[in-house]
Amino acid sequence: MQEDLVKLGFEGHQAEIYLALVDLGQCGAGDLVKKTGIHRNIVYETLDRLITKRLVLKVLQKSSFQYRITDPTKILEDQKINLNIAESIIPEIQKRSENKSDFLVWDGVEGFRNFRLACMESIKPKSTIYVLGAIGGDRWAEIMGSKYKTVERMRLKKEVEYRMITYKKDEFDTKMVKKHQHYSVRVIENSFQPLANVMIWEDNIALQSYTEPISVMQIKNKNMAEAYLNYFKIMWGVGKELK
Repeated sequence: MQEDLVKLGFEGHQAEIYLALVDLGQCGAGDLVKKTGIHRNIVYETLDRLITKRLVLKVLQKSSFQYRITDPTKILEDQKINLNIAESIIPEIQKRSENKSDFLVWDGVEGFRNFRLACMESIKPKSTIYVLGAIGGDRWAEIMGSKYKTVERMRLKKEVEYRMITYKKDEFDTKMVKKHQHYSVRVIENSFQPLANVMIWEDNIALQSYTEPISVMQIKNKNMAEAYLNYFKIMWGVGKELK
């Protein structure tokens, strides 16, 4: 219970002393010192803080002060107040930050895998991921390793759709494309070999490097995501469906 009180905002020795009061009932500070083994000065300081929070009441009885807890539902009331405050300020924080950019770099094979896991964990159900310059074949499976199946399970559970544009038809197994759910590929034939690609989803873009050093540069910026999505749509219209 003490750990739970700490999670609810009880600081320092507040949780320990509060629970000691719960067990002892109304008592003096000396009783709390004996039960907890905490220095007298710290006990008094902590009691004063609990009184300020209206969690403890100080009572004068027979020329000495006694302490007891107030109605414990006060803890719940305080949490409801904090929740209401959070709910009221979050929309304003989101509004003020929506045009700001977040920039993350995911280094190495492990970083690449963690990026894809984080993406799938945070993406909204039934969203679409757009990929410019999709790289198929063994390279993707090699980099993702055992995490590939995990990411795919998460994708299917959320019904996230992949729309990919590739420059080399032979990089994708047509049978496998048909087998995948929520998965479509279009081809714009080109002779060059893509070593990296661009992934677009929600308010994010990611530049993914498939050659050493393997890395992902993720940018969260609504305007940039919209711009790259427009490029994708133009190329999607030009591409030929992989059948």
